[in-house]
Amino acid sequence: AGKSVSVVLARPKSGRWHQVRQHLAQVGHPILGDSTHGLSRTNRIWREKRGMLKERVCLHLAQVDLPPTEYTPDGIQASCSIPPDMMAMIE
Repeated sequence: AGKSVSVVLARPKSGRWHQVRQHLAQVGHPILGDSTHGLSRTNRIWREKRGMLKERVCLHLAQVDLPPTEYTPDGIQASCSIPPDMMAMIE
């Protein structure tokens, strides 16, 4: 358990972030650190042997695009780099 993982790019069109967690868990690929839908043993191995933070769920919103509204006629686009602790786990 915990020997190999994958980096997944998910592009949900709508919905809530927990749906990504649920769908990946249902197909046998739970997100690291997810205490609700994930694998306790795998999470423990990654915390103890690979330095994953106890409170870390390895799910990252890299970019969000919100459509224009009357208050934001150009819409809103925001992006965020992968946090250093997650990047260290990837490397």
